[in-house]
Amino acid sequence: MEDVQKTISQLRGDYIHGSSWYFEKIANLIVGITKGDLKYLVDSIHSIRPGMASISNIELVLKTTSIHSDEDLRRIGRLLLDYKNRAKERLISEVRKVKIRRAISISYSSAVRTFIEGTGLEELVLLESRPGHEYKAAKQDYGEICNVTVIPDSAAYAFANSVEAAVLGFDGLYSNGYLVNKVGSVPLCLSAKEAGIGVYAIGESFKASKDYVGSMKERETRGKIPSKIQTFERVPLSFIDKLITDTGTFRRPRKETVGLIQAVFIDGFSI
Repeated sequence: MEDVQKTISQLRGDYIHGSSWYFEKIANLIVGITKGDLKYLVDSIHSIRPGMASISNIELVLKTTSIHSDEDLRRIGRLLLDYKNRAKERLISEVRKVKIRRAISISYSSAVRTFIEGTGLEELVLLESRPGHEYKAAKQDYGEICNVTVIPDSAAYAFANSVEAAVLGFDGLYSNGYLVNKVGSVPLCLSAKEAGIGVYAIGESFKASKDYVGSMKERETRGKIPSKIQTFERVPLSFIDKLITDTGTFRRPRKETVGLIQAVFIDGFSI
């Protein structure tokens, strides 16, 4: 139990990594826990990262699957990890169909890295994504495979005119017509629209949910008067020109599209 509590506490305190990373971390945790830890995990999992559908989908699996032994848990964890690996392979295949060389993004995620690798992207303009600081890790990571220029969030429109597309990862894709991503994503989308370039959202099927977007991650500021600020926001699906997933690429995705994508995860996760 102590190891489970420690891992969940660490996940709650993370402000850098994306939805796929959390999915893998929790799947690995499930592989190593006992049935006696299950109730604590199920009761705690939703509060790890509000608005992150990859976590709520694992919660759904745990609540709807018959679990009688530690071995059942290990099998579920291994199946989740296997699904993630297969989803990445299919996502790479979809990304390779996209032909662009210059893009702008606000996201630090494995899905965006997959996009960079799959397209052979040469230049990425990266927004700082304040108030967080994950752009530093994103620059280092993405910089291994393409040229990265970091700009202030307020400069999105000025640079949108010099690229071919805006690219977003997402923590969750919801059937009430929104995806959840870093604060600043909506202004980036609006800048892209005004500049006449496409907006691409990229992510795996385990990030799609029929649920509605509820509360989202906040963080406390430091100062004389501490306050909480929202670090994620809802991006209307109507802003997305292409939704690229391991289940296929969807032009102008609709609310109904989300349920179809989640169904692939549920159906493909056979216990």
